[in-house]
Amino acid sequence: RLLLSLPLLLLSHGSSAATSHGSSAAAAAPPHALHPLLTSLRSVRERLTRRRKKRILILISDTGGGHRASAQALAGLIGRQHGESIEVSIVDVWTNYAPYPFNRMVSQYRYMQSRPLLWGTMYRTSAFPPTRFLFNSAQRLLAKSGIRACIAQHEPDLVISMHPLCQTVPLQALASLAHDGPSPSSVASPPRRGIRVRWRPRRRAGASGGEARGRVPFVTVVTDLGAAHPLWLHPGVDLCFVPSSSFVRAAKSKGLTDAQLRLHGLPVRHDFAVQRRRGAAARRELGLHADRKTVLVVGGGDGVGRLGAIVCAVAAELGGRA
Repeated sequence: RLLLSLPLLLLSHGSSAATSHGSSAAAAAPPHALHPLLTSLRSVRERLTRRRKKRILILISDTGGGHRASAQALAGLIGRQHGESIEVSIVDVWTNYAPYPFNRMVSQYRYMQSRPLLWGTMYRTSAFPPTRFLFNSAQRLLAKSGIRACIAQHEPDLVISMHPLCQTVPLQALASLAHDGPSPSSVASPPRRGIRVRWRPRRRAGASGGEARGRVPFVTVVTDLGAAHPLWLHPGVDLCFVPSSSFVRAAKSKGLTDAQLRLHGLPVRHDFAVQRRRGAAARRELGLHADRKTVLVVGGGDGVGRLGAIVCAVAAELGGRA
């Protein structure tokens, strides 16, 4: 609930004063100047109306199906709660805005997922502090400008990361945008009149005034249930939503505080949350035996893992205990 209420805590626009001022100016204008003035006022009003809609940018990489599925579930929940007052964009930032080789992450991931030894080596290497530092440095050097361009293009009021590789460089890009001033696209947009800031991002210890002032709020929503990879956990985020107590402990070991952490589970699509049948009725509808236990084996969206072998192993283990 807190995550879904964040967009309403960001900014409130007050354009009524500008509108009433424009109306009085139109009434005082001579007849020959009325038409172009009305056209200009109508254009300004339309632009102000567009800017009144809050924007949320969700950053992912399509490495596996779970990140996009979770992002779509969250976007759907925001839409159900806030309607058209909030615009949500889901962007595979590495594929669409990063240079080679980072824009090939999806194909590289699919290659590794069928080679467990290679995948495990990459996982452990990226978690090891020295190699993780080198990896983050390479990303910053090669991809920061592209990710900065992504953020400037979407002009978000809130950025949500739903991928472990969407913390470090996006946060650096946001700090850079805040420090250097608005992007050219935001300069060309109409000014925001009557803005009142209700909620400000946490100022990081040791951050300069220019770096901390005006940075767009940044939230991480962890979509992994298993081991807490360090790339998920960045102490510079404003909030970090984690799915388990083990993630809470890991996050605190990486410098995140209780004020930053929220234990809320994973985003679930509305269709899954609404159950048409329960208990015996659901068993009958699914054709399950009423007197037997049921085990649900779930795999990744890309079919990672040998699900058939897992099912047979679980069946053999449970059958031996019966």
